[in-house]
Amino acid sequence: MTIDEIKAGGLSACEEYTYDIPTWALTYIEYGEADGLSVEDIEAVDAFIESLPNGQGGRVLCFDCLDDPSFRHTNDINSLGADCVKGVLTVFNTH
Repeated sequence: MTIDEIKAGGLSACEEYTYDIPTWALTYIEYGEADGLSVEDIEAVDAFIESLPNGQGGRVLCFDCLDDPSFRHTNDINSLGADCVKGVLTVFNTH
């Protein structure tokens, strides 16, 4: 979709979803770099990404790394305690 289509109303709506993403998963999510991750960690991240909603206009997952990561008793990838950042998924829907 081009900028002109967006300006002309090519996107009817977008939805945002917020996730607690463990810092250990960020490099794999962003760059596909799995060094230091176990097979179980990789499978958990892959399953998480596969489960994310996907609109007709695509999706964008951004991370709020402006603040320091904070410990969460659970995270949205493997439900274990970890230092996490906020991940915001924006799903674009077309009409």
